[in-house]
Amino acid sequence: MNTPACPSAVNRRSWLAALAGSAVLPGATAATPRPEITLRFSHVVAEETPKGLAANRFKVLVEQRSGGRISVQVYPNAQLYGDHDEMQALQLGAVDLVAPSLSKFGRIGLPEFELFDLPFLFDDLNAVRHITLGPLGRKLLQGLPRQGLVGLGFFDNGFKQMSANRPLLEPRDFAGLRMRVQASRVIAAQMRALGAKP
Repeated sequence: MNTPACPSAVNRRSWLAALAGSAVLPGATAATPRPEITLRFSHVVAEETPKGLAANRFKVLVEQRSGGRISVQVYPNAQLYGDHDEMQALQLGAVDLVAPSLSKFGRIGLPEFELFDLPFLFDDLNAVRHITLGPLGRKLLQGLPRQGLVGLGFFDNGFKQMSANRPLLEPRDFAGLRMRVQASRVIAAQMRALGAKP
């Protein structure tokens, strides 16, 4: 098995997945017989999910817009790394791209990303994009190099959904439930405030 080449422009730095069509990709050039760069893109969800579909679309666009110079190998469903180790794999260079939940950034020394875990912060998707595509979103991405990461953009992954074996209509409906949550201090505090056990 050949070891994929790391892009020399980033000098072994890890990359985070961007929204498809990002302006950081080079324009199309004459096709080459073999890719000059192979990027490994690992994510933890199924291919049929919005994130899985976006990862596959990212692959197509990168390969098209690079004129075949860059190949993207997508590994869905935690084929390479799971929820708990994909960030470390990225930092160590074992993979080149991931599309993690923003909750994972607090654990690696970037707690400012936990603002996205605050409940009722955004009214709708436009409010989210106002932040992620605006000055605050750019500032958040500019902080990633202190952990050896390069942020290309934000994936939309929808709003938080909660479910249980009984209806959750009011805050008191959470009392006593054991809730499976992402590893986020903010989300854990939210569950405790509702009377649930994260």
